[in-house]
Amino acid sequence: LAVIGVVIWQQKHKPVEMNFQLRLKKYEKSIIASARETGVWPSVTAAQLYIEAGDGPNKLADLDNNGFGLKWHDNMARRHRNLAWPVTYETKEYIDGEYVTIDDLFGKFANFEIGLFEHDRIWWNGYHEEARQVLMNLETGTRDEFISAILHYATDPSYRAAITKVIQEQKLDYLDE
Repeated sequence: LAVIGVVIWQQKHKPVEMNFQLRLKKYEKSIIASARETGVWPSVTAAQLYIEAGDGPNKLADLDNNGFGLKWHDNMARRHRNLAWPVTYETKEYIDGEYVTIDDLFGKFANFEIGLFEHDRIWWNGYHEEARQVLMNLETGTRDEFISAILHYATDPSYRAAITKVIQEQKLDYLDE
């Protein structure tokens, strides 16, 4: 019985074999609903999902419901009592002009929507002031201005250019309509 229990647990906790198109189809409505509340262009959020989770199985995205590569912060546990936990992953970071591999804490969430909520609140927490200013001026602000204002989200200096490239290559403009 113990062996059967372990097998059942492993099957239940096995990453779902998902690529970007399946992830997007599964979470598209949540991304659009979130955009209506936060002002963040859904194409940008979807592009970040692509960049952070990739186009294949991804344990952090598919098992731990963190499709945006969000680093752990203790406030996550306070906001989502018993629904958010720290988990350690190896990650590549761009530090002092070079890529290094380190172990770091990431958020693990009970569901995708909690991870999406944490992703969207980043733009409003004061750390990304330039991006927040674009969101506060949605009548005149543009998606390109928002992408240009994304500072400190990732250590990769080409991250902002990658967002634009993914939006074009994956044809994500329809999400903003």
